[in-house]
Amino acid sequence: MSGCNLPFYKGLVLIWCAGLCLGTSRSPAQEIATETELADQVVALIASLPSDPDLPLAWENTAVYDRSAGLDDLQANFITRIRAALHTGQPAALETVLDQTPAFSAVTGDVTRFWLAYGLAAAGRPQESLEPIRELLGNPLALTGLGAGQRTWLVTAAADQNFLAGNTAQARSLYEVMARSGRPFLMRWGTYQLAGLDFVAFAYEASAAGYRTVCSSGADDIMTDQACSMADMAELLAQFRREGEPYGAAKYFAP
Repeated sequence: MSGCNLPFYKGLVLIWCAGLCLGTSRSPAQEIATETELADQVVALIASLPSDPDLPLAWENTAVYDRSAGLDDLQANFITRIRAALHTGQPAALETVLDQTPAFSAVTGDVTRFWLAYGLAAAGRPQESLEPIRELLGNPLALTGLGAGQRTWLVTAAADQNFLAGNTAQARSLYEVMARSGRPFLMRWGTYQLAGLDFVAFAYEASAAGYRTVCSSGADDIMTDQACSMADMAELLAQFRREGEPYGAAKYFAP
């Protein structure tokens, strides 16, 4: 398997302002306990990442296959099929691979579980992707078999997939962890996503401040460009609300 050189599917989940807020059957106490545990695991994982000045979702193409050398044929085949389906960019191809996997719990191996989580996330199945993400985050030993780019993805995915699954409070707590992590990319991503959550909650002043922070970071990427545009929009909406308050405009700016 180490000789394979399938190009990686590269993507940055740019969540703009989808106000998805689904309910939960768990009690507030259970939610808080879960959020605290996951946040602690993310903090520990961030501490294990290389101290590069800026670590984007950089993948080590050959390194993953080098680490796959100890996998059995079933695991190696699963990884290859997931990666090939991702490379096509065709959702149907990815869904076919996932649907042909009898039981996700039977997909064993740390690298294999990572690609299951990544595939489910790419297929737009956030709730299902959270199970292997949580398993990997809760097992420090498992993380040693993953590359820095993969571990970085787990940090962002823990928050992103919770948000997409409707677990907004937990996603916010994880973005806050990233925003104060001290790692440039993670700080920008956490701040960017918090600004998006503030935007959909009509907290335009806070949203504008967050987006402006990312816009002013000096990074040359899509996230920065989007942040600059969103900062302008949030500032304009904040102005509209302030000027319209004497005329009862507040009722149009409420969740």
